[in-house]
Amino acid sequence: MFEAARRAGLPVKLHAEQLSNMRGAELAAEFGALSADHLEHVDEAGVMAMARAGTVAVMLPGAFYFLRDTHVPPINLFRRHGVPMAVATDCNPGSSPTTHLPLMMNMASTLFRMTPAEALLGVTRHAARALGLADTHGTVELGKVADLCLWNVDHPAELAYAIGASPLRQRLHGGRDHPL
Repeated sequence: MFEAARRAGLPVKLHAEQLSNMRGAELAAEFGALSADHLEHVDEAGVMAMARAGTVAVMLPGAFYFLRDTHVPPINLFRRHGVPMAVATDCNPGSSPTTHLPLMMNMASTLFRMTPAEALLGVTRHAARALGLADTHGTVELGKVADLCLWNVDHPAELAYAIGASPLRQRLHGGRDHPL
């Protein structure tokens, strides 16, 4: 399937190592995947392969929590090898019934021990990269799409602090105000 995707010019993404290490992260990296998701059971060889390939590690703390998993992704290995970590909801009714991104930042920080700064990068810059949108999204820069949220907080770490809170003040989509 990955070979067919490559021939068709389609980007590869893979849910890997959620329940056991089946070398999915290494396979994803071999095919230049944009991301490998879950990764609770990835080992150092898989992390190193992802680092070489530029594959983003996507943390999905909602699924981890909802499924009552106990095997935390190896955050320190991702840090050590310079693998960018995105954070997402994995919204689905079977294992992660949430769309609340600030809550995922909180869970990434509390359950996975990511720093609030890592969690914020995870839902912005690294998330855009995991989706293949880094050239147009994920950071506030001249020439990029102005899809962003303005938050009523004094410090960015507050976004990952309050459980279930959403201090959203304003949302912009395409540079235009979007009703809350």
